[in-house]
Amino acid sequence: MSIPVINTFLQTGSQPGLTKLNQKVFIYQGGADTTVPKAATDILIASMKANGTSASNIEYQEDAAWDHGTVYTQNYENFVGDIDSLFE
Repeated sequence: MSIPVINTFLQTGSQPGLTKLNQKVFIYQGGADTTVPKAATDILIASMKANGTSASNIEYQEDAAWDHGTVYTQNYENFVGDIDSLFE
């Protein structure tokens, strides 16, 4: 693509973890997830911290039994609670 602003967005601006976040980030990771392996999530979290996101703003939940589907189906209530907590 030859449009600089689009190139910047695609190469860096749309990539998670490159901008300091001042709000809570909720991450659920399954140890059995082959779509988004734990190693990729670990890199994301390290990148977030390296770019200024406070560790206290990263809420990380992990379960070795979750895969890419069960991480959702087994955590609906937790997701709602996480979202509700942002409005307190």
